[in-house]
Amino acid sequence: MMGGEGLLLQVLFLLDIFCTTGSIRLDKLSVPDSAELGSTVQLSCTFTIQMSEEVELDVKWYHNSSSTPILVWVPYSRVPYLLPSSISEYLSISSFEDAGDRIPRSGTEPNRVEYLQSGTELSFPRSGTRTKTLISEITLQADSFRLSGEYSCKVSTFSQEIIVGRNIIVYEAPERFWINQSLSYGELTVSCSVWAGYPTPVLTLCKQGIQGDCDYRVSTNDAVYEDSQDYGEEDYLVDPRLVLISSVFSLQSLQDVAKFTCTLHIPGTSFKKEEEKIFNKYPSVQPLPMVSRATSSAPTNLLTSSAPNCLFLQLIMMFSHR
Repeated sequence: MMGGEGLLLQVLFLLDIFCTTGSIRLDKLSVPDSAELGSTVQLSCTFTIQMSEEVELDVKWYHNSSSTPILVWVPYSRVPYLLPSSISEYLSISSFEDAGDRIPRSGTEPNRVEYLQSGTELSFPRSGTRTKTLISEITLQADSFRLSGEYSCKVSTFSQEIIVGRNIIVYEAPERFWINQSLSYGELTVSCSVWAGYPTPVLTLCKQGIQGDCDYRVSTNDAVYEDSQDYGEEDYLVDPRLVLISSVFSLQSLQDVAKFTCTLHIPGTSFKKEEEKIFNKYPSVQPLPMVSRATSSAPTNLLTSSAPNCLFLQLIMMFSHR
């Protein structure tokens, strides 16, 4: 019969096996929030596994809700490979390698972490356990809006699966962006326009108050806009290529100097631009430019004058000798 000390050692041994089995650690999922059309971006998934489970490793990448992966690496395959899909022509495998010490442990947390083994939390390797950090990288050539969506990296062994995902938006920068103002019959019309751009750009027109904040604001993103101040009319125009917003202000409602700011933003991205116009109700009158006539202050030297003057001297000399 086993003594108390032997039983305790056996329990500790079993606990050690249980705690060090099935541990996968996601170190970092790197997927940019947005990519401009025509650019090239990198997607990477960095994770740590126990070296004893390396032969069980199964890595897959997914796009959106498709059940078919876009990239697969399994133990019986020596290298990862891309599967045919609607976006496979825009993808290439950058690397799948031992990350070593080149990948820092800190990084941006993923948007979603899902533990497929219900009720089981992620167990991290215990001190002294031999582990290996790997990185899977995909190069994305952002030449199509179809590439927008969620990219998920799934890492699994026989005992555990972890899947994380993050969204990316492929956008097109606008071709033109401008702000105009026109005065007519005691009313000032301020308009802000943008041509092209995808997803549809959002325009925000702001009139700055005395304190520098917006005391009047209207946006194309407002489904219903309620004008809290009686400034005038608002006009919105949205078509496939042009977005326009304008407001009409009575001169009596404006300060002597008014500053208008128009901000352009592409939803879901960090793309942002700003234009501004200054309106002066009483512009200073500029003096008319002086008109000068070309005159010469130097005395005319008849001896060095032009040919007609020389002829005139010759005639004088001829008549004086008669």
